[in-house]
Amino acid sequence: MATMLTDLDLSGRKLERVPPEVFSLEHLEGLNLSRNLLRDMDCSRKRKVGFLRTLKRLDVSRNHLVAFPRWFHQLSRASHLDFSANPISDEAFLKLPPEFGWRTNRLVMTISLSNCQLKNFPTEICRLRNLRKIFASNMERIYKLPEKLFTLKNLSTLSMRRGGLIDLPTEFSNLQRLKLLDLGQNRLWSFPCCLCQMTALEEVWFDGNGLTFMPFDLGQMFSLKMLHLEGNKLSNLPDIIPGSLKLLDAYKGISFFL
Repeated sequence: MATMLTDLDLSGRKLERVPPEVFSLEHLEGLNLSRNLLRDMDCSRKRKVGFLRTLKRLDVSRNHLVAFPRWFHQLSRASHLDFSANPISDEAFLKLPPEFGWRTNRLVMTISLSNCQLKNFPTEICRLRNLRKIFASNMERIYKLPEKLFTLKNLSTLSMRRGGLIDLPTEFSNLQRLKLLDLGQNRLWSFPCCLCQMTALEEVWFDGNGLTFMPFDLGQMFSLKMLHLEGNKLSNLPDIIPGSLKLLDAYKGISFFL
């Protein structure tokens, strides 16, 4: 295998283990192992993992992983991590060492955990201070968000569709750089007033919840361009609509272009 290789795609190969040669690649920046049959990604303890200081993009989605590899927390340049559609549980995060996020993995900007088997939102990823995007859909057992999440000042995207969230705390408004919020098909019965204080929000998805009314302060969301409310229990449009709004998807598939 070429030692100067920077990107390697081994997706959809029905692999049950990572080929040993992969761990020798010292210039690897992108590694795609999605859609395989991997149950673990560890190598022999005697073998050196050559890409710890170079790997930026790791996609291991749609495998059978129940834990993170031993070398995972040692990645120093990783920016995009995709572990979605694996049977990873809360225990896997609890086993991450204390230095995760503080001394290592400090450059991670995007993490995907959708379709994992989590019962709680993993507070461990809140150590990733550079985090920009979180994708954690199809987690119906998660009904609340941890306070530590609201300390991620750089977060711009939070997608948690088809979950079990019942409300958002006031502290959620601390995410002042959030631009896209997707909480479609959760268990929210009222539009969280804290969102009206988040002036950077541009796109909000609340379709498929149980909303019955919209707050008067909605007009304060000066950057809002797209608001998706279809599939709720609203009887009329919001009283005050932000002047920036371009699309309001509100009733049974009927869209209003403003």
